[in-house]
Amino acid sequence: MKLWIRIAIAGVFATSLIPLTARGANGPLSITVTPDLASVRVAWTGASLPAGGHYLVTSSPKKYSCNTVSTSCTIRVAATLPALRFQVAALSSKGATLAKSDPSRTINTVHLFVLAGQSNAAGWSAVISRTSPKFDLWNGSTRSPVDNTAKIMWLGCGLQSSGSTPVSLSTHQHYLPLPSVPTFGPEVGIARRLWSAGWTNVAFVKVTCGGTDLEHFWYQGSDQFTTLVSTTLAMEGWFTAHHTVPVLSGGFWVQGEADAQDLSAATQYYEHGSALIQAVRAATISVRTFPIVLGSIDISQWIQHWYTTNGSCLSKECQDYERGNNEVRAADRRAASELSNVYVVDTAAIPRNNVDYIHIGPEGQLQLGRILGDAFLRVAKK
Repeated sequence: MKLWIRIAIAGVFATSLIPLTARGANGPLSITVTPDLASVRVAWTGASLPAGGHYLVTSSPKKYSCNTVSTSCTIRVAATLPALRFQVAALSSKGATLAKSDPSRTINTVHLFVLAGQSNAAGWSAVISRTSPKFDLWNGSTRSPVDNTAKIMWLGCGLQSSGSTPVSLSTHQHYLPLPSVPTFGPEVGIARRLWSAGWTNVAFVKVTCGGTDLEHFWYQGSDQFTTLVSTTLAMEGWFTAHHTVPVLSGGFWVQGEADAQDLSAATQYYEHGSALIQAVRAATISVRTFPIVLGSIDISQWIQHWYTTNGSCLSKECQDYERGNNEVRAADRRAASELSNVYVVDTAAIPRNNVDYIHIGPEGQLQLGRILGDAFLRVAKK
């Protein structure tokens, strides 16, 4: 008698039928394997156990197992482990094997992160190289193997698209209207921080648009929202087509300067932001409520610049800017306090450039990426 196993990964049947020899178990046995941020759920149907029997799920490499009488189990795994194979056996009360599958196809996973926001998320003033003071992103002391192994897909107004397929993280990004000056955003610092913690299988979706507020540009159904969701789903589809399971593992949001400069938008920042988070999570159909880390903006350096050097900043205007800045920052803290799996890091200590006093330079972008990555790693360990 032969039974058959079908392995499904993330809802897509990814292997051919595998023969299973059985003695005393009913069939056919169908198994679904669903990876998550730090776990794998294995479920099966179609087999019944004799009295006192149980199921045993084991992994290859032989690192994880689950012993149960249920028809599913969730196994905690190291999120940094890129590949696993699973096997399920039905055992008698005395431990005799009644049915045992061949090892499943190797499940290769990639942890997919979404980065979105406005110009500081894009990296508007973060050049990849500079002579004075000297800075070289890809050849400096902070360079990392992840620069060439991580994948990224980017799209957004002002940033020339990477195209319809993922490219290497080290591929130059060109921010208009200066297409000859390559730039980068916090994704490089995030990737390097994750790599240093053992996360070698990472990829990024980056959707940004400079000067955009939540109310008019980042609501459900808006162009920016639609681009964010469609690009994320396209990235997931690309990995699935290339026999890799994409696990939507986290999101990073760096935005709010435009809202802070508009008091009306600033006072509604929490409502607009929480609605956006819920809409994105629902539209991307993640296997979990993935964590989102907010990079809380701060325009105080810009306000101070206007206070001291520009006579057009009237007292009432600057007071509104200060209040708007405080409103947006308070909304970020409230979101981290009240919304599920939302966290916040403060960017106030990161220097802005000395041209417009609002954009973050290359050294600051690496610092921003590190603190965003640190925040995510703290979440992932919980």
